[in-house]
Amino acid sequence: MNEKHLYLILLKVKNNTSISELQFEGLNYSEITELLKYIAIEKLIIETEDSIILSDSGNKKFEELSITYKKTNKKEWIKPDEKSLIQKLKKNDIFVPRSSELTFKIKLKK
Repeated sequence: MNEKHLYLILLKVKNNTSISELQFEGLNYSEITELLKYIAIEKLIIETEDSIILSDSGNKKFEELSITYKKTNKKEWIKPDEKSLIQKLKKNDIFVPRSSELTFKIKLKK
């Protein structure tokens, strides 16, 4: 078990957020499920009727791991959207996207 993955799953439980960052780390759903089972067996979480929260031992483990894995560099917080990148244009070129690539509709005047 990777400690970074353990830190991320504890962070997700603590903040009640999406597990999508775990997928960016290369985990699939079955591995995420195994992580959840592990933290449940180790009693790092408490399951209530309507939520899942960190137990005292879970908070302690989270604090230990956050010393090593907490992102303090602001550039790591936001990842670039690589699918929206375009080729670098020459100084005098003009970029005109295809109409099918636009996210808004253009109405032409008659």
